[in-house]
Amino acid sequence: CGHGALEVSFEINGMTVDPGKLTHIVSKSLLKTIHHSVRKRVSKVRCPHHGSAGRIVVTGSSLSDLSWQAPGCCPALQAALKKKLRSAA
Repeated sequence: CGHGALEVSFEINGMTVDPGKLTHIVSKSLLKTIHHSVRKRVSKVRCPHHGSAGRIVVTGSSLSDLSWQAPGCCPALQAALKKKLRSAA
């Protein structure tokens, strides 16, 4: 379990992508907006059993086909992350 800060990562078409290193301005802006939105919603969520921070992985075959996963140390953390991400900001 990650006890530190929330981790948000992107995997597009099977490759890890760092939004800060993209040169296409629209792609970079889109991923940075998603990153900011996710952090705003779930940065304070901690595992009620272990105190661990969450991890969000945004995946997809392209930028127009993205979804997210919330792997975590246990089902309680996963459920808490999913609940916050589904809430309206």
